[in-house]
Amino acid sequence: MRELRTAERLRKESVSPDQLRWALKVGRWTVVIRGVYGRGPDAPSELDKARAIALQLGGVAVGLLAAALHAFDGAHFKQPEIVVQRNRGCRREGVRRVKQLPEEVVVVGQVQCLPASDTLHMVAGRVGDDLWEQMLEYCLRKKLVVRRDVEEWAQGRSRSARQIRRVINARRGIDVRHTDSLLETLAIQLIRAAGLPTPVRQYEVRDPGTGRVVARCDLAWPELGIFIELDGQQHKDQPVYDARRQTLITTITHWQCGRLTWEDVVVKPEWGLAQIQGLLGCLVP
Repeated sequence: MRELRTAERLRKESVSPDQLRWALKVGRWTVVIRGVYGRGPDAPSELDKARAIALQLGGVAVGLLAAALHAFDGAHFKQPEIVVQRNRGCRREGVRRVKQLPEEVVVVGQVQCLPASDTLHMVAGRVGDDLWEQMLEYCLRKKLVVRRDVEEWAQGRSRSARQIRRVINARRGIDVRHTDSLLETLAIQLIRAAGLPTPVRQYEVRDPGTGRVVARCDLAWPELGIFIELDGQQHKDQPVYDARRQTLITTITHWQCGRLTWEDVVVKPEWGLAQIQGLLGCLVP
């Protein structure tokens, strides 16, 4: 995230008004909101503007803004969600005055923010089941949430508790291994929505001689002898690594392999689904 500075902070750093005007003119800094500046010439994003408001008011980012700051999978916000002390004389869209600020906060992108676990709980019931599942998988993957806490959140009759129970049940329990990427989560959701058999995620393939784990399949149907490898954004050596892993898995298991890309799952899901159907030898109901 780009560096932000309030006018007050720049004054404390002995930046004069003339120096600031020159920095704005040459693109060293850019006005994000009145009284807050961002480093560099790029136009401020909505996230920059929301961070600037929180920084200027000394507030705490909560809700979907906090989810975006934590970079949860699928997280986006329509307007800032910031809480400030009740005695702050401020009227801004998305800013709410409270008697007491949250006790536990973390700093993300220079802004005080609810911790990831509290944020995940707070947005439950406010977004769709699929989106909340994507956020949950991200938090499990990054070890930002404790499974026991999620089970406790699922207790009760609130809207958020009902959603958490639905998501836990859909993923076959909270103890199921997390996905390894957003693409894996989206692929599982695509398969599940089509009524196809649910695959095992991150299935461990072991050396038959030593029993040592030598590879993991992204998605697998062990009883059918089928696995799928998902190709996300590639870095330099990823294609070679994936090919070697696929060869190793098929050599040990003699399973049939399918490969899906982001385009197959997200851009043209009907094409990706057709490939999965072909592998499983069944039709979408």
